[in-house]
Amino acid sequence: MGAMTSFVKDKSWIIRIIVTCLILFISWFGQWGFTSIKAADAIEIQKLILDSVKMGQTAIILPEPYRLNPKIRIPDEVIRKTNEDIEGKLSRFYIPNSQILKKMVGQSESLLDAQETGNYRFLDGGISKYRNIKISGHGNIATVSADIWVWDKVLINNVIAHPEIGLHYQFSVVRIGETWAISDDSSDVIPGEGA
Repeated sequence: MGAMTSFVKDKSWIIRIIVTCLILFISWFGQWGFTSIKAADAIEIQKLILDSVKMGQTAIILPEPYRLNPKIRIPDEVIRKTNEDIEGKLSRFYIPNSQILKKMVGQSESLLDAQETGNYRFLDGGISKYRNIKISGHGNIATVSADIWVWDKVLINNVIAHPEIGLHYQFSVVRIGETWAISDDSSDVIPGEGA
């Protein structure tokens, strides 16, 4: 009983607990509070994401006169130049020389090749609306989820179509120097929002 009384009377244990909690709080705040995604970074990341999706919709558009006439054969030189342009356009948004950049360029080049052999041409594309953009992370790493509706203007058998599809995107982004770049992305069709 005497030991308990002296323990309660000796208030140094309270000070130790308070100091320990304060140190833990400062270390947590230093790790997360000061390095969480700032508002300016969130705006930059959102712009990066939306611009990359829009560029993905328009990078595969051929130059004239091949754009409006599916019956004209596309010369190899035009295909080569367009493929180079695709990589140049998309590299502004993705980590340079990364697997994700190669994947996105490959998908765009496949759509370009399909235009050469098919009876359609992409005329235009973009984003019709977006919602539920959520950005989280800290320091130089962030994740983004967003619902984005993309559209195309396509010439199919001399008829213009305007398909639209809603996609739920997931992005991973990293800061490289002073700018942000996409390190990974994936998308799924929003149920009921397919073309």
